[in-house]
Amino acid sequence: MSESRNVGVRLSHGRLVSFIDSDDFIEPDYYETLYRILYSYNADIAMCNKRLVDAAGARPFPYDVPEGITRLPVCEALQQVARMPLGK
Repeated sequence: MSESRNVGVRLSHGRLVSFIDSDDFIEPDYYETLYRILYSYNADIAMCNKRLVDAAGARPFPYDVPEGITRLPVCEALQQVARMPLGK
């Protein structure tokens, strides 16, 4: 999937890029809200919280970190993302 996203980014002509997976649900004002945040704070990246939605209803996403996954502070995670070469 990352290769598909990288190709999409390389072929894009817009100023903004968003990644939504096939199993994600977004609110109707999702893009408007992120756009407003980006431009209100002159930010380069906008991110949002997530909720788990299933037959039991909607609740905050469980933040237990699965084995093999590393949790990083936001600043460190963004630094690592910024160092990733496109196409990898």
